[in-house]
Amino acid sequence: MGKIYDTIVRSRREQPENSKHTDRDFLNRLFQKNSEPLPGNKSLQEESSANIPPAQNIADSSSVRSMLSIEPKQIPPEDSGIDPHMITFYEPRSKSAEQFRILRSRLRKFVQDKQFKTLLVLGTCPQEGKSFIASNLAISIAQVGKSPVVLMDGDLRRPNIHKLFGLTVVKGLADYLACNANFDEIVHATDVAELYVIPSGDIPHNPAELIASDRLKLLLNSIKTHFSTCWLIIDSPPVISTTEPAILIEHADGFIYVIQADKTDKTLVKDALSKTDAGKLFGLVFNRAAHQPHNYYYYNIDKKN
Repeated sequence: MGKIYDTIVRSRREQPENSKHTDRDFLNRLFQKNSEPLPGNKSLQEESSANIPPAQNIADSSSVRSMLSIEPKQIPPEDSGIDPHMITFYEPRSKSAEQFRILRSRLRKFVQDKQFKTLLVLGTCPQEGKSFIASNLAISIAQVGKSPVVLMDGDLRRPNIHKLFGLTVVKGLADYLACNANFDEIVHATDVAELYVIPSGDIPHNPAELIASDRLKLLLNSIKTHFSTCWLIIDSPPVISTTEPAILIEHADGFIYVIQADKTDKTLVKDALSKTDAGKLFGLVFNRAAHQPHNYYYYNIDKKN
């Protein structure tokens, strides 16, 4: 495995005094809303047929915009509820955002022959920056404008994605897996053109059982049905303390592994990686490593030969 050393990101330290939340109703024209209650005793196949409209075969981002009957528009940062640490949104011309574009290009080589691409973002412990990496990467890919991007919060224990995109009191993954929401109710538009978010929803008491259920497979098939050309990026819970990552890896084309410099124990990293499918490892991303003399943060991705 050769190493490619990429310097990234000065962290934004300023927090706005007031953050506006954006939670808009946006997909009624894209999905045929089913007002009937979710079936309680039907099979998954029958439920899929009842609640999911025929394949739209959305081939590109222009088709998505057409079905939504809107033109893509970038909301001014001062009018957005997006977290200020989303540097690819607030500072798209910065050197930091450029490094995410480089990471985007590196990852594309692994899945260049696939129309539907699924990437899992993993880490060893909480608060290592997984959500930060996943969200900025999703924004960077969406900014290309060639295909929609769906960012899903797979951490049903300590979710963060809804906070980063200013979503409040919305249904999400846990609600769908528990049969308390339909597909069109959990996919939310953002202030970033071509980027859609599936938040975690209500925190459940049985996250491992929900992730392991057949409803997850049904959801992934629904995403593929409505976005035939798409990036699906999943923010995973930590590997060490949860069992869900092993299940999520089965559904992904590959994963990147986030390591926080000077914090994450190397022994824990080795132990965590031993529990994953090494053949699906796209690379390592080092977060918050001071790079002298400019005190930049950087991420380092190890590419497989």
